[in-house]
Amino acid sequence: MEGGLFSAHKPTYLLLLLHIFLLALLPFKAISSPKTQAEALLTWKNTFASAPPSLPSWSLTNLNNLCNWYAIVCDQNSEQVSQIDLSNFNIAATLTHFNFTPFLNLTQFNLNGNNFTGPIPSAIGNLSKLTTLDLGNNFFDQEIPVEIGKLTELKYLSFFNNSLTGVIPYQLSNLQKVQFFILGGNYLETPDWSQFSGMPSLTYLDFSRNGLEYSEFPEFISKCLNLTFLDLSRNSFTGQIPEQVFTNLGKLEYLNLTNNDFQGPLPSNFPKLKHLYLAQNNFGGPIPEDIGLISGLQLIDLASNSLEGPIPSSIGQLRELQYLDLGDNLLNSSIPSELGFCPSLTYLTLASNKLNGELPLSLSNLTNIIDLSLFANRFTGPLLPSLLSNWTEVVSLQLQHNSFSGNIPPEIGLLTKLNVLDLNDNKFSASIPSDIGRLPYLRSLDLSRNHLSGSIPPTLWKLRLIQSLNLSNNYLSGPFPLRENFDLSNNNFTPEIQKAPHNTFVGNSGLCGDDRALTQLGCPCIIGVLVPVCGLSVVAITIALIQLALTMRITDKCDVYSFGVVALEVMMGRHPGDLLESQLSESSQSMKEDNAKLLLKDLLDQRLEAPRNELAKAVVLVMSLALACIRTRPGSRPTMLYVAQKLSTS
Repeated sequence: MEGGLFSAHKPTYLLLLLHIFLLALLPFKAISSPKTQAEALLTWKNTFASAPPSLPSWSLTNLNNLCNWYAIVCDQNSEQVSQIDLSNFNIAATLTHFNFTPFLNLTQFNLNGNNFTGPIPSAIGNLSKLTTLDLGNNFFDQEIPVEIGKLTELKYLSFFNNSLTGVIPYQLSNLQKVQFFILGGNYLETPDWSQFSGMPSLTYLDFSRNGLEYSEFPEFISKCLNLTFLDLSRNSFTGQIPEQVFTNLGKLEYLNLTNNDFQGPLPSNFPKLKHLYLAQNNFGGPIPEDIGLISGLQLIDLASNSLEGPIPSSIGQLRELQYLDLGDNLLNSSIPSELGFCPSLTYLTLASNKLNGELPLSLSNLTNIIDLSLFANRFTGPLLPSLLSNWTEVVSLQLQHNSFSGNIPPEIGLLTKLNVLDLNDNKFSASIPSDIGRLPYLRSLDLSRNHLSGSIPPTLWKLRLIQSLNLSNNYLSGPFPLRENFDLSNNNFTPEIQKAPHNTFVGNSGLCGDDRALTQLGCPCIIGVLVPVCGLSVVAITIALIQLALTMRITDKCDVYSFGVVALEVMMGRHPGDLLESQLSESSQSMKEDNAKLLLKDLLDQRLEAPRNELAKAVVLVMSLALACIRTRPGSRPTMLYVAQKLSTS
């Protein structure tokens, strides 16, 4: 009976349960209605310290038009918010004032590139339908909430470049659908990697620029079989990379382990790899010969390790290689000729190794090379003209600290895009080719510490953009103009005396100037220049004149004007054209010593130190007589006999 009674009333009973269920849903529907969502967004906006001008649609007057708000996307069926994209809006705010409850159907939440601060609220873990969560490039701090591990629909997760701290929650490995997992650029600490489960969907993993320390490679990474991008750079990882990483991550295209302390042999067997960054570690041993089998490699950076042995000839098989940096290692072979078979190379540095021998002629095939650095090795032999003539795209050429010999080929002038040319500390000889003056963009030229001789070609002074020039420690001679930031010390220059920065001409025989550094080197500039110029001039002139004046007939018409011009030219170091043109009035001319002293500052050769003591008196007398001799009215000029007598008695 009871069973029959229940069966008879079964439809009524089920209907009652349905009503109860629908009534239970009403509060959730009200909580997540478009109006409720609009009000929640407005409340959040009102807390912004700086609201972008592109959000005027977020207003009370537009409350019923939520789906047309800027940066908001609604689901067409429910008219509820499905996407919030406020990336790069320059918003200054927090997430602590954001009410997550009305947005349970949200699938994409993007705040990248703003100024959000404070913590990431744990309530964000309730957005169970999220597929994209991007909070990168902000200032979020504190720990990553473990509730993020509940967002099992996530495919893209980024906290890149924030200020997050604490241990990486192992619960994040519950995100089995996530493909992009980006935690780089924070202050995160090392978790217990053994608690991490494999993330089979993961293709992009970035843990770079954190404080991660561990003596072994994170084991869970070797289980992420679909990884194409892996960046663990700028951490404190140590130890060796396990062999299973080499074999399991066969889909890797980008591997960056730069700036850690990894040891042991270099990783290999990444057949699809395009970018390989392993610089600034402690990898040892040789570069694997089979590196040439990774045919798609475009970039190799192995700088600053402890690699030994030769450069493998198989590198010549990498026809797509554009960037190769093997600098600062212990490589000790010659450059294999096969390296010239990498026609796409634009950047090549083999600097700071123990490489030796001559440069192979095949390097002339590198017609796209822009930056070539071979400095601090043991290379020998000449710099072949056929090499230089094909490097027409090169901007920086650094071959310093080697043992290159022979002359600098004139073909250097074909490298018209050069900004930096450094050949210092080699054994180049002969003269500097004038063709260097054909390099219109050259900013830095260093040819110091070679065996160069001869004079500096005048074309060098036509380099308009030159900022630094070093020709020191050669055997150069002859004249040259002076410019700032030039080092011409320790040569054989004997140019005219000019003002120059300290140490510019140190070690140049017979070269003096008004520089304190020169006098400290024992160059008697004041005594050795001023006295001979002024003293001998006075003597020579005196002798000549005397001679849910005595040999000629002195008359009033004797032209002393010429003597005044010659005397002024000697004392001024230049032709007194401006002074003669002014034709000083007779009232401003005087034989008084005080007036003559007043003119010395402006008239004497500015390259010489001001005369003193007895020499000063002689200079004053000569200048006084010279000025008197160029007076405007011939009748007011002294006679040559008077001038001769004054000079002979001084």
